[in-house]
Amino acid sequence: MAHLANATIDRREVMKRRSLITGAAVVCAVAAAAPAASAATEPFGAAYTEKYVGPNAHPACPNDAFACGTGNADGLGGFTTERGFDEGCSCLVRDLGFPDGSTLNLVEDFVSFTGPGRSGSSPAPPTSEGHPGTYVLSWTVVDGSGRFAGASGNGTDQYDSAGLIASGTLSGTITTP
Repeated sequence: MAHLANATIDRREVMKRRSLITGAAVVCAVAAAAPAASAATEPFGAAYTEKYVGPNAHPACPNDAFACGTGNADGLGGFTTERGFDEGCSCLVRDLGFPDGSTLNLVEDFVSFTGPGRSGSSPAPPTSEGHPGTYVLSWTVVDGSGRFAGASGNGTDQYDSAGLIASGTLSGTITTP
């Protein structure tokens, strides 16, 4: 009988171990089937105002930008904006800086210009402070930092300019890892 009692204990131990192994296998299978964290694509919308550097380099913008200002991105908060020309790609670049230190760097390409009447082609003197009009540009995210590290995205930038002041909107999508 003692031998049978030990056999019963051995069977219970075997069953217990099998149950533990089966349970562990189920947990591993569920964990393996769970999707990995995926990128999130969100709509991006922002409004901004900016000033242009005038013919006498006044008012000045930081980092050799020819236009700079401030704006507010839907759901993301306020930002500063600097627009410049990158001779390496013959393109416009726009840098958005957020208070938490995060940045979005956009490359912009000209799409269209619409001016009232013939204002875009008027023979203005070199001291002119700019022609009024609506510009449309396409943008692509080329870099980011902080909460935008590894981001990608694209959209449009439509702004109205008059003199050395512009106001505009950025719209599109941004995907963050």
